[in-house]
Amino acid sequence: MLLIAVIALSIALFRLQRRVAALEAREYRPASPATPPGSAAIPVQAPAPSMAAATPAAPPRPVRRRPGRPQIDFETLVGSRLPVWIGGLALVVGGIFLVRLSIEAGWLTAGLRTVLAALFALALLAGSEVARRLPATRDDVRIGQVLAGAGIASGYATLYLAAALYHLVGPLAGFGVMLGVTALGLFLALRHGPPTAVMALLGGFAAPLVAGYDAAGIGPLLIYLALFVAALLALAIARGWAWLALAALGAAFGWAGLLIALVPGGDRGAIGAFVIALAIGGTLAAPHAAIARPGLRTAPLLAALVLLLALAPMLDFSGLAWSFYLTLSAAALFLAWRDATLLPAGIAAALLVTLLVAAGLVQGTNATPAALPIALLLFAAAGAAGSRRAAGWVLVALLGTAGPLLAAQIVAPALLPPPAGWPPIWP
Repeated sequence: MLLIAVIALSIALFRLQRRVAALEAREYRPASPATPPGSAAIPVQAPAPSMAAATPAAPPRPVRRRPGRPQIDFETLVGSRLPVWIGGLALVVGGIFLVRLSIEAGWLTAGLRTVLAALFALALLAGSEVARRLPATRDDVRIGQVLAGAGIASGYATLYLAAALYHLVGPLAGFGVMLGVTALGLFLALRHGPPTAVMALLGGFAAPLVAGYDAAGIGPLLIYLALFVAALLALAIARGWAWLALAALGAAFGWAGLLIALVPGGDRGAIGAFVIALAIGGTLAAPHAAIARPGLRTAPLLAALVLLLALAPMLDFSGLAWSFYLTLSAAALFLAWRDATLLPAGIAAALLVTLLVAAGLVQGTNATPAALPIALLLFAAAGAAGSRRAAGWVLVALLGTAGPLLAAQIVAPALLPPPAGWPPIWP
């Protein structure tokens, strides 16, 4: 009954809005200019043709006027737009309260409650497609957007009931269902526009928290996040939505930071690989997703470098930790070689390696002494090769060689002893 009432209210409001718009257009239609009464039309005699006017004049070029942005006043917002979104919110909240009431009253079994919640989500999704075809609602895209968004939100709520609350499906099956709901949400976002994309974005990143991020293990979670971010980036590229690409990358890096802080040491190696793939993929997708500002295009590499710097102590500055950082540094230098706007990422990698060397040598026995010459060779070779292109590459070579050497001399003087007869660099 709540679903029928909200849909009927939305249709009635939409029809009323169309009638008001038609009446206003009829009332304010400009009248055609007419000859004032009492005045006679004076014929104008055409001038005699001359030899100078034999050549016909070029017709005036039409002036193209750019359509102005529609002005949205308070009356339009309250009278036509807010009821649609309030109706969609009422659908989701009403479904949740209906399930809660059935739980408290003990009317239905757990399996039947989950089935009814899934049917409710499917009904909303089907209603979004019907709203695109009905003559009364197809001219207002907001109704389909709201129903699709409410259906996706109800789908994630159903997943919570089945996986986290009632344990009707296993962890792997739960993540499979989550992947299907997310794919459906992205497809509907492609059909309905940004509001549904926002709902899919929020629901897709929040679903692992609802279902339990470690229920199926870190590996399936990282695979889900990687596929979800790839789908969001593909949607952003197809529609030119830079905001969607930035939001997806920001949420994914937020998830990576959360996992680094919460996951025990045995699973952190997979998180490092995920961070590297996320940085490289996000950087390559940024220009195709209409991200034009150099700072925003460099942000994925910078965020990944900082996360790997935080991950290295948790991996005890092992060879795996250093391989992650050096791999990402090499990728940043290569991408900066292809695109000069990414050069700040190479400079940041050369700067942060000094902190990594100093922290690794302070901790004690680890892979830092073995990784130090590789890091020096990497940044020295990249800086020398690119020094003819821009002065920033000279900074890469300087920071990536002098900084780690100075840090090693200060923290562990025995690692790089001066030649015989030379005074020590640091007393």
